[in-house]
Amino acid sequence: MNNSLRLSSTLLLLIFTATEILSKESSSLRWPLDIKPALSSSFGESRTSSFHMGIDLKTWGRTGYVVRAVSGGFIERVRTSPWGYGRAVYLRLNDGRLVVYGHLEEFGEFLKDRVANAQSKTGRYSIDLWFSEEEFKVSTGDVVGFTGESGAGPPHLHFEVRDKNNEPINPLKTDYSVTDLINPTLNSIAFIPIGWDSSVNGFRKPFSSQLYWDDIEQVFKTSSSIQIEGQVGVALWGWDRADAATNKLAPYELELRVGDEVFFSARYDRAAYSLGHQIFLDRIKIETQQGIGDFYALFRSKGNRLPFYLNNSDGFVRTYSIDREFGLSKGEHWLEVTASDVGGQSASARVKV
Repeated sequence: MNNSLRLSSTLLLLIFTATEILSKESSSLRWPLDIKPALSSSFGESRTSSFHMGIDLKTWGRTGYVVRAVSGGFIERVRTSPWGYGRAVYLRLNDGRLVVYGHLEEFGEFLKDRVANAQSKTGRYSIDLWFSEEEFKVSTGDVVGFTGESGAGPPHLHFEVRDKNNEPINPLKTDYSVTDLINPTLNSIAFIPIGWDSSVNGFRKPFSSQLYWDDIEQVFKTSSSIQIEGQVGVALWGWDRADAATNKLAPYELELRVGDEVFFSARYDRAAYSLGHQIFLDRIKIETQQGIGDFYALFRSKGNRLPFYLNNSDGFVRTYSIDREFGLSKGEHWLEVTASDVGGQSASARVKV
């Protein structure tokens, strides 16, 4: 290869590398607040009748912090309501994604008059305004509002990132991160018989067992083995915490193994508003000695169309019988449940069944 060709190849490589770096940099979003990042709620947590579709940013009991545009784009929508998201701003980013800021105390100066005029004209507090791309363009860092507690308290900022199809995605696995060096806590494990011929410890009702930490084996364990028969679903009650605040957060990833086989795995990367009602297929309230626990189902019931699950298995643990060709053979088996957070920290529970 002659010198001119080598030079051309080198220049092309440098241009490609520089373009790739700029592309990565331009896709990152700035943090919406100027205060230290801390979460009061994480993506995928349980709510009354749906999943938490974003993250809640802690404002330490105060209102009035500046809320900024995380990237360039335009204000597509503004809503005011005495409930739900309260005062909310919808920012359409230049890359097509949608960012939602909820529970604001006030809107930015350029939106205030438009909102006040609409409220005065309709005679109502609740409004829902949509704007064209040219009306309210913003650049990274522009003030779009101020944190508050409208719609639902206490003070915090509800923050969502949605893809081009309006489906919420986990902001902590796309453009953001928080310091999290704390392993998840596993509180209890539950076993749920499915079908008339199934039982747990001889009974046809859910059974939960509190987990304790074994400092020698570095895992959570139960005080005794669990007897199962037939088809049984496993569920976990646990949570995570991050470094900046002590709030309980949802785990990011869950896995169930029996021996060396993965029976079930879920990752809370994205959700869908149309499937929010199926939360009761993913979360189960079970009575424990400590009260009602909000358990994560480590199995997928028929009709469950939620987008969290990574393998094709339904996750049910089955024992072998004459009329069931596949299942666990009679005897003792080790079941292991692992919960991981977005920072890569994990904790496991090991139970003998």
